Amino acid sequence: MFDQVRYHIESISAMQSSSWQNIFVDKYLRDRPGIALLTTNPGEGKGTAALMVWERLWQDHHFENLIVITPSLALREHWEARVQHLTPRAGVAPVNFVVQNIQRFRGEAADELETLYQTGKTLAIIDEIHNFSNNPNLKGAFQPARQKDPAASQTLYLSGIGKEYESTLKRIYAGTEYIYDPGLLRQSLINLEIARLSPSHLLLDKIRKQGLQVDDISWRNFEKLVGELLESDGYTIELMDGTKDGGIDIVAFKKDPVTGFYKTVWQAKKFAKMKVGLHLIRELADSVHEFKASKGIIVTTSFLTKGALDRVERDKYTLGKVDRNDLEAWINRILHK
Repeated sequence: MFDQVRYHIESISAMQSSSWQNIFVDKYLRDRPGIALLTTNPGEGKGTAALMVWERLWQDHHFENLIVITPSLALREHWEARVQHLTPRAGVAPVNFVVQNIQRFRGEAADELETLYQTGKTLAIIDEIHNFSNNPNLKGAFQPARQKDPAASQTLYLSGIGKEYESTLKRIYAGTEYIYDPGLLRQSLINLEIARLSPSHLLLDKIRKQGLQVDDISWRNFEKLVGELLESDGYTIELMDGTKDGGIDIVAFKKDPVTGFYKTVWQAKKFAKMKVGLHLIRELADSVHEFKASKGIIVTTSFLTKGALDRVERDKYTLGKVDRNDLEAWINRILHK
């Protein structure tokens, strides 16, 4: 393994999530570390950043192959949907695209992916690497060439920030690490050591401590607020680009102790007076099918029209709604846990 080197991707109050992702991609491509770890808080878009790396490698160095390893079948389906959305828009379809959950990464399947990786021009993304600490199949897999060959394959690990990840990551990784933590104040780097904070819910904290009103936040922060509420209820989330992802703003995963993983898709609509109409519910229903989700839920600061309510009631096992009254009750429940 390489010597441990950490880069802190600083954030400032005016910086949008896309800005840190651009900074990360530019630095990653300048460094060409071969093998690296990107850590962020849940929902900050590390998956999007990884796909941005793929786009640039395809454009600048004619990379051909993309491999994604996930800890679960639900995340495997999520990545498949994301790449399918990416490639027509950006024109960066891989010659070979393989997404595999770790349970199937063994035997001939693992050998085939290793062979593909060793041919070069391949990016391997290992999602939620902290889940693989005891998995022998990944040990020694996807090791890039050490020389600075533009065509050499590369490996990018993804993980979260916080004490629950720290000890696990120390056991399995000691390479170049890129950290984006928007809750971390600027601090000088002494001996390349960086203060680490557990994930925080900034918008919920402002509602609790400063009396922030939902009507006073931007539409993008409303999406983030919904994400914080979901995380507080035990979901793993990823913020999406609703305009490019079929209107979906959040994909949320949860594991039930009996039935296992399930996936939900969420649309957040911050309306002042306008109600959510039937056409938005139809769009949501299409997205449930497209993302292979268990259910789609629309969250709004307003209410639904009668037609929209009727459709949600008709398809109540696959569609749901959180209107203004439901939203206020949800926020109060989380704040008074």
